[in-house]
Amino acid sequence: MTDYKYDILCIGPAFVDMFIKVDDDFLNEIGFKKSTWNRVDEKGLKNILSKRTPYAKVSGGCAPNTAACAAMIGAKVAFIHKLANDEEGRMVVDEFKDMDICFKDALVDDAITGTCLILLSEDGERTMSPYFGVQAAFGPEDMDEELIKEAKITYIAGCPMNEKESQDALVTGFALAKKHGSITVLNTFDINSIAMAKDFYKSLMESGNVDILIGNRNEFMAYYEVETEDEIYPLLQKEKFMAVVTRSGEGSITVKDGEIFKVPGKNVDKVVDTTGAGDSFASGYLYALAKGRSVYECGAKGAEIAAETIAQLGARPKLSKEMGVF
Repeated sequence: MTDYKYDILCIGPAFVDMFIKVDDDFLNEIGFKKSTWNRVDEKGLKNILSKRTPYAKVSGGCAPNTAACAAMIGAKVAFIHKLANDEEGRMVVDEFKDMDICFKDALVDDAITGTCLILLSEDGERTMSPYFGVQAAFGPEDMDEELIKEAKITYIAGCPMNEKESQDALVTGFALAKKHGSITVLNTFDINSIAMAKDFYKSLMESGNVDILIGNRNEFMAYYEVETEDEIYPLLQKEKFMAVVTRSGEGSITVKDGEIFKVPGKNVDKVVDTTGAGDSFASGYLYALAKGRSVYECGAKGAEIAAETIAQLGARPKLSKEMGVF
């Protein structure tokens, strides 16, 4: 049995999140649909910032959020990234060092660290607007085989799936992980990403190098091009990969080897901010998986960590190692 150094290796763009309070009229003004991802270029980023001032700035990103939450509950975590040698990039490095997350802190000069605007509505829903910056150049050469072979689980999330260099990076990363016996996990990322790169998604899943696909029910509906949630489960039962479908406050459903496992969510008195709920769910689920827990225990731990997240402001709630105890 392989003795892995890390429970989870997270791979994906690291952003600095800027939080902005908005209403539906503002989202309509800039042409964004509520609760979706809307990638912008540098001009688009500056346009939004000229209209609204952020009230908070923290490091974020799908994979980094999962890495941070997993580390806080006691997982041994590593991270592969691409950061610029600027104020934001150095901020991310300092935070990860404080959390004892293993990574190579080489920073790229004359570049800009990725930024994600979190447009927060009054009902707690968030609309994401990422600018990838230096992360747009993340490619196969950034996949660190020495780090990958030391991880029990390799989790990739948040990569721009429609870009060739990023696609090559994912193919390379998953192939290396399978080579070294790691459990490989892909996060579907968002509906827009699926629409732009559906053929790549399907080819990646058909390669046999991805063991688990995680996403919310709307993303799986987009993946299979169906109108209702109920339609996705018969299709998932036919797949060779394991699927984890998150269902907001209703918990999650895991489909494994044709069997369906439904796990309820955890009640929250008041939803403050849904930013990072999926990322924190993944941290709990994967941590339990790394510890050899059952599908039900994985789903329950994911729901527990996600509940803590949405009851607080920001994608990285205050968590403790006690929460990693089963």
